[in-house]
Amino acid sequence: MRGRPLVKRLAVAAVAGSALLAGCVQYGGYNPSYTVGWTSANAGYAAAGGAESDRIAINQCGVDGTWATWSTASYPSELTALHDNGQAALIRLDSCHGPKASGFSSFAADVVQRAAGLVQIRAVQVWSEPNFAVNWGGSIDPAGYAKMFKSAYTAIKSVANVPVISAGLAPVHKHQISCQYNDSLWTCPHNYLNQFLSKLKSLHVRVDGVGANLFPKIEDSTITPDSALANIQSEYNSVDSVDQKYGPWPIWVTETGVRTDAISGEQQGAIMKTYGDWLVNQTDLAALYVWMLIDDNSGNPNYGVLTTSGQPKGGRDGAYCQATAERGVTPAGC
Repeated sequence: MRGRPLVKRLAVAAVAGSALLAGCVQYGGYNPSYTVGWTSANAGYAAAGGAESDRIAINQCGVDGTWATWSTASYPSELTALHDNGQAALIRLDSCHGPKASGFSSFAADVVQRAAGLVQIRAVQVWSEPNFAVNWGGSIDPAGYAKMFKSAYTAIKSVANVPVISAGLAPVHKHQISCQYNDSLWTCPHNYLNQFLSKLKSLHVRVDGVGANLFPKIEDSTITPDSALANIQSEYNSVDSVDQKYGPWPIWVTETGVRTDAISGEQQGAIMKTYGDWLVNQTDLAALYVWMLIDDNSGNPNYGVLTTSGQPKGGRDGAYCQATAERGVTPAGC
């Protein structure tokens, strides 16, 4: 792995205690909780925590048909809140209609064109975790995703000059599934990425960045900063090896985090700082997004760096407060 000395700066700190590299990692963010929803206060939390940008997931079903429902959806207020906080947006697009959603490319172009009028766009990400069958119409199809990506890429570029990046791939660490595991439910990230980029090359289209979702393998009371670091290094390097083969393109870590249902907020902070410091020192890393800002108890328990009431986990030693300290900010609770 190519590294370089860590250059400290106060502008961004997406992972606890990790000042992002000037000229390398340009921005980072926290994901808003789906349970709590997006509010200006939540955007303010993200800004205080060191996020210059944030991810907004926009589903085709939310602005379906002719997208007349855009004006009544929450997306405009979410994007405006980011703009008002001096932030930018990573826009993730997918569809509840499945991988063969009718009009997906038109939807992608429409969303990007509308969003660009409300906020600066850092990048547009097409889909999420297509190597996990449940997220891809019940089957796994890297070639099908490549065709969708090409169509969406062309449509997005026709309306805005913004980076278009591939989906983050599910590491899937439940029940200690190894990276050799490969069946109809899940494909190892580097195997899937290799097939996707190979097909994309044959279609004569490129990507502007490669998405990756990185999580430690053992998220229970046995996790340590060292074990989490080893897991993250292995995952990142496997994605990077494929990226170097076909690109290289910048790697966007669009999800990473540690649950606190079995460990304390202070432990979460120490773990995320340890592997975050390593990640931001990788020269091909473009962005690092923490999953998530506020606890979401409907499917993503205790990943937040803030509690559901908005209190920083672990106080001054937690992930949120360490990030704010690097920016010279001391929010309430830190």
